[in-house]
Amino acid sequence: MVVDGDAAFNIMGDWAYGYFANPAPNGLALIPHTDFDWAVSPGTYGIFNFLSDSFVLPIAAKHPDATIAWLTVAASRAGQAAFNPLKGSICARTDCNQALFSEYSQDAAKDWTSNVVVGSLMHGVVAAPAWATSIGTAIGLFQADTSKTADFQAALVAACKADGTCP
Repeated sequence: MVVDGDAAFNIMGDWAYGYFANPAPNGLALIPHTDFDWAVSPGTYGIFNFLSDSFVLPIAAKHPDATIAWLTVAASRAGQAAFNPLKGSICARTDCNQALFSEYSQDAAKDWTSNVVVGSLMHGVVAAPAWATSIGTAIGLFQADTSKTADFQAALVAACKADGTCP
């Protein structure tokens, strides 16, 4: 909808840069600052909300050696230099060559080192799915009637207790 001009903005992850800027067939070949732009979500200045792409070795994997080989490449400097610029994400390593990355990713990498870093609730970084669902429900009810602050706070406490995180 943003690309078609039917929406002014959408809150998206770093993958959106890769999709907008990369050439076809995997991208739209749009020009940064001309066809699209980016900004932090209102109210989040100085906060870097993160989620990490994860590649794992499952227990009893059919091809553990091949999986370990893939993980070795994915974790390497060369692997991240190949993957991250295409996706639009920043490098998890501290030794990546920032010149390989877009202006967007270079900005994000600076934010990562200078902002308060918090995990994404919606992506399971800071709460298990059941707890995140309870938090989401509490937020939705509060948004429907913001006069019920005490109910909102009680719902958050109950969600934390039900998860076993809070005493």
